[in-house]
Amino acid sequence: MTGLNQQEQGGAVEKLKELSVEYLEWRLSLNTSAATLRSQGRNLTNFIQWLDQKMQVRPAAELQGEHLRAWQVFLPSRLTRLGRPLMARSINNYIVAIAGFLHYLVDQGMIQKSVPDSLYYVCAALN
Repeated sequence: MTGLNQQEQGGAVEKLKELSVEYLEWRLSLNTSAATLRSQGRNLTNFIQWLDQKMQVRPAAELQGEHLRAWQVFLPSRLTRLGRPLMARSINNYIVAIAGFLHYLVDQGMIQKSVPDSLYYVCAALN
């Protein structure tokens, strides 16, 4: 434990959420489309909630490659609103959103440069 009291520790998840908002605002300043920002915002929210609930990762500094690999293993089990598994393209859209956010965190000095390297795009089924 780093000496944080319980209130500060609980605020760490909020901090990660705040960082995602800052990232999306930065992307807006780069003229990213509103539709892309909405999609990436949903993907980031889902990712941050998963990190908190399944891996108990709260501050950005705790993010490790193992968390990203576990998240990527989890993604194919997610279902769409129609109850179908995510397609490779949808999974890759998640990866694009999260990788961009992770590179932003690297640039801000909040995570190690090697962390985003743990994400890999998936290949589409050949059926």
